[in-house]
Amino acid sequence: MKSVIRFVQIAALTSALLLAGQCFAESVITTIPSATPEGVDVNPLTELVYVANFTNGTVSVIDEDTNTIVDTITFPSGSEMISVAVNPFTSRLYAADTLHTVLYVIDTNSNQIINTIAGLSGRLTVNPRTNKLYVSQFFGNSVAIIDGANDTVIATVAVPFAEKAAVDLVTNRIYVPSQSFNGSIVVIDGLSNAIVATIGTGNFTTSVGVDFLRHLAYASNQGFTPATNSLSVIDTITNTVVATILTDNRPTPVSVDPFTNRIYVATSFNSQNVVDIIDGNTLQIVNRLPLDPNASDSAIDLFHNLLYITCPNFVFNTPGGNVTTVIDTRP
Repeated sequence: MKSVIRFVQIAALTSALLLAGQCFAESVITTIPSATPEGVDVNPLTELVYVANFTNGTVSVIDEDTNTIVDTITFPSGSEMISVAVNPFTSRLYAADTLHTVLYVIDTNSNQIINTIAGLSGRLTVNPRTNKLYVSQFFGNSVAIIDGANDTVIATVAVPFAEKAAVDLVTNRIYVPSQSFNGSIVVIDGLSNAIVATIGTGNFTTSVGVDFLRHLAYASNQGFTPATNSLSVIDTITNTVVATILTDNRPTPVSVDPFTNRIYVATSFNSQNVVDIIDGNTLQIVNRLPLDPNASDSAIDLFHNLLYITCPNFVFNTPGGNVTTVIDTRP
């Protein structure tokens, strides 16, 4: 727990120093091409970003300083990599292969595969505080919980159409979107591995981000009309929806910066592909940045004020895509 607290303290100090006396506008820095990038995660301690590439069965390793691919981790022939998650404290990377239904455990010091976990695949989230991995299995209607110390499944929690979870490092609560017709966020206690609440949100809840400083979570809902494409603002103490923010159509990945109180939600499968930037104080969209088609996943580096959004292009005859977009998040 001390290491996590120190992690948060350093991030807060770093953000404060970067923002002091300066005025920046959030902007796209660059785009980094790769083969159908699906999942993304970042290690702020090593300043490396990991991108799961669906079509060629690899994970690209990106250097944050140069915005270039500095290594490629290759998996067995035919692998379809959909998600990655990294634990900065254990130097372990987890990568999900949906075709072979297997999780790979990689040592990030050598980028070598050191273990496999058979029979599992899905969207991945690590809780570095507890060294647990959460595998959201959409078609399996469940979340598998893995002990990172021995790479074994210690619990399975039923969640209909489970999408990628988000972790509150302070409270050790895990928030899992349920992309059912009605939509909800399922809250799991990280200690007992039990469901403690189910929060109704909106149609087809796809993603969630957590503000651990203000005890809030933001869940994206893909409705059928402009009025139902939204973010549900959740009070994580009472587990209730306290506000709704209208977004551009088909909001998908959500990332939150608690230190600047900004929420980033990317849209997908639109004629106008953007990331909506929301001010957490006013709950208003204050900026829109252009994206390539079909935003899939996002990860934020709170140390270095960088946001990464993967954009695989699965849309026939639509130009662009197959890039990871890098965004400077300094307001």
